[in-house]
Amino acid sequence: MSIIEYIESLIPAGNEQLVKIIHQQNTRNDTSPNIGLQAGRLLSLLIQMIQAKRVLEFGTCLGYSTVWLAEALRTTGGKLISIEQKKEFLEITRKNIVETGLSEFVDLIWGDANIVIDQIEGPFDLILQDSDKKLYSQMLD
Repeated sequence: MSIIEYIESLIPAGNEQLVKIIHQQNTRNDTSPNIGLQAGRLLSLLIQMIQAKRVLEFGTCLGYSTVWLAEALRTTGGKLISIEQKKEFLEITRKNIVETGLSEFVDLIWGDANIVIDQIEGPFDLILQDSDKKLYSQMLD
């Protein structure tokens, strides 16, 4: 067993839907790898530690990180706004969020994050920039 496998064996997997989302991703060739178990758990812990109420996510893909964020926000009474440019991915995420029972903690927005961000009022306690990697520096502003 590798050190990564050992560490991951100590991390609770979270919502059952996460395993299904990983399977969905593994059956596709049009998605990028999700944030993974370790990063998902870290984000969840950060949200809970700072008692975040408003979180913004750029890029939801199939909803793996969205589920981690929303689960944590359920404990803090917060809300996630998640922006996805690809309509198909947004609809898959919507279905995954419904299946997790987290719909009341997530607002999904379809559109280009670079444009939509100007229409969303802050502030946010945490922002996850997980959209198109070439937009990272541009979105930082």
